[in-house]
Amino acid sequence: MNSACNCLIVRCRCSIVMRIAAHLIAAVLLTAPLAAQPLSRSVLLLNQSSAGLPFNTALATAVRLTLNAASTVPISFYAEHLDANRFFGPGYEEGILSFFRKKYRDKTIDVVVVVGSAALDFIARRRAELWPNVPVVFAAIDEATIAQEALPPNVTGVTMQLTLQDMVRTANIVVPDLKRIAIVGDPLERQTFYRHFLNEIPTVAAQHEIINLMNFSISELKRRLGNLPDATAVVYTGIIVTTKGYPMFPRSWSDKSRYGPIARS
Repeated sequence: MNSACNCLIVRCRCSIVMRIAAHLIAAVLLTAPLAAQPLSRSVLLLNQSSAGLPFNTALATAVRLTLNAASTVPISFYAEHLDANRFFGPGYEEGILSFFRKKYRDKTIDVVVVVGSAALDFIARRRAELWPNVPVVFAAIDEATIAQEALPPNVTGVTMQLTLQDMVRTANIVVPDLKRIAIVGDPLERQTFYRHFLNEIPTVAAQHEIINLMNFSISELKRRLGNLPDATAVVYTGIIVTTKGYPMFPRSWSDKSRYGPIARS
């Protein structure tokens, strides 16, 4: 990359969402009349993405700690991951549905926590077949997406503000003469957290040139990042799987300072 080139990698961190979601779950589980309190409770955490990612681990920890601290009865926790970035389609969904039916047929679920829009969409369509009338709490869903949803009964949660235009505004602060936005990551159509950015690209493109650096091999991506023109900011939405099928973890790129200064929000 040109030494004079100002580059910015913008990533969204949602730790506040974890705390708010955990409190909402506590409210759902712990406000029943004392006479109706069972001997134990159970929580199912249904995440749209893959197991083992830092955000997913932090969210599960926040839920467990908050509920255990507030509850007077034992709470059983279950966690499932749809891995919707890599697996999708009617056949896959039917397989997941069948697996859940068999796995939880003898388990009572008191509340389902869904993380991400793909998980909310799944549970909104399939809850009646799995856990009818069970309360659902959602988290890690952007405001624009939830505004377009017709939420079924007994569903609540918290939204987050996650927009491409906000990232561009941040980039403008760091790069005052910003002319170009390079978007690095998996194709937006295949992403879960950032898919709605597709709707914002025309608005951003009216003010800045868009450089599409999505769905390239790692070697080609490095080459292109190293030759970006001046006054360019990099918006990194995440690479879950490389074009060769290898998994990538969130810090794999953001720790490489040679691609420019890093800003996280």
